[in-house]
Amino acid sequence: MNPMPHAAMAALLLSTAVVAAEPVAPPPIFVPPPVPAKVTPVPVKPKPKVPGPGLFELAPDGRTLYFAGTIANASYDRLKQLLDANPGVRRLDVASSGGLVLSARLMGALVIRRKLAVHVEHSCASACTLILLASSERTMGPSARIGFHQSYELHPRKRLRGGQSKTSKGIDAKNGGDSSAEATETPSAAVNMGDTFSRRSLANAGVDDAFIERALTTSSEDMWYPDADQLLSAKVVTAQIPEPRPQGPSWGISRTAVTQSLPDPMWSTLRDHDPALWGEAVDAIWHDRNGGASEDAAMETPRSQVIEQLLPMLVRAPDEMAARLATIHAEQSRIAAMDASGFCRPDPFVERVISGDERAQNRLEDAALADLMRLARWQKPMSARKAEKVFARFLRDNQVLSDSLLEGDDAESDCRNGLELLQAIGSAPLDRRGAIYRALMALD
Repeated sequence: MNPMPHAAMAALLLSTAVVAAEPVAPPPIFVPPPVPAKVTPVPVKPKPKVPGPGLFELAPDGRTLYFAGTIANASYDRLKQLLDANPGVRRLDVASSGGLVLSARLMGALVIRRKLAVHVEHSCASACTLILLASSERTMGPSARIGFHQSYELHPRKRLRGGQSKTSKGIDAKNGGDSSAEATETPSAAVNMGDTFSRRSLANAGVDDAFIERALTTSSEDMWYPDADQLLSAKVVTAQIPEPRPQGPSWGISRTAVTQSLPDPMWSTLRDHDPALWGEAVDAIWHDRNGGASEDAAMETPRSQVIEQLLPMLVRAPDEMAARLATIHAEQSRIAAMDASGFCRPDPFVERVISGDERAQNRLEDAALADLMRLARWQKPMSARKAEKVFARFLRDNQVLSDSLLEGDDAESDCRNGLELLQAIGSAPLDRRGAIYRALMALD
């Protein structure tokens, strides 16, 4: 699922982490333009979309079928159609971050009926593991990752909701369990319908009980990626192929190609500044690109995570640098607020389209973050007491904003509040804007 967009996340990031940078010449002073205090979003009525089947491709030898993308009902239909038309298929090569549990179960039933081997060369997570576990011959490539977590429901307001569904509450009550409100606050693998399917699939594949408990007690908002030794010893996979496959589907991409596609100056600067963080981001992008995601979609989450790690550096940055980033983030938020429903509650089956204006602001942000990492002049971090005083004054000057921040009770509201907060910071007087943004970062 898509996380909260980084612009909104940045507004709610309350951290005091400080990262050092190599001393180089400071960037030129930047004088950001003022940003409108408030923009009334134009309502956009969402159009219902039917999830597509993902990507399928038959190998030249006719024995391997490649699948990548989000698992949906159309994925099962397309898989069945291709298997019926190509009886020589003996192996299904999957690359997916998950999707609908019932659709994955249906695809798994085809694997069982056709006695297909299932291979993971890149990534198979969440509902995708149900397809893998359906096979008696389960293999992984040398760089493959296989991820587990609790299942969840798509909710019109909260978007993610773990724990019990109406159906699973009935099952729990039937089995003598406590279906009270207090008992359902904590997600339980035994009562969630999706987790019941996962538990059964893991057990039927011969996976040991300790692994099953770890897999199904990982929060639905997190993902557990066991290493190859854990997967082999727990019998999740039956073998690891030591060498990368010699060929793959047409959408496959190498790590070198991913690296060359990363826009400068932020990514090259990050490679010098924090090689480990850069490597994690490249690895995530590489897995997602080979999982059928577009370049924009594959980069969105890793880029957001990189920015989340870099922003705490603002607590020691000069005010003009903080003001520069505050102005950019305010403009990003203004653009996002024009379609806040789509931005704060994205469709998990449809890639968000990056507009030209948003792409332009991202380039400005990349340049600013590169300069932030290269800063040679730092200042003393703002104390918690001063940060509280600065930000309290800002909220008093924006009482309507202060009141609205108390109304959020779900992920979408938090996202909308974050967009509003960033726009308000961007409209603050230039001589105070940087200090306000640094104060936000200094609060814990």
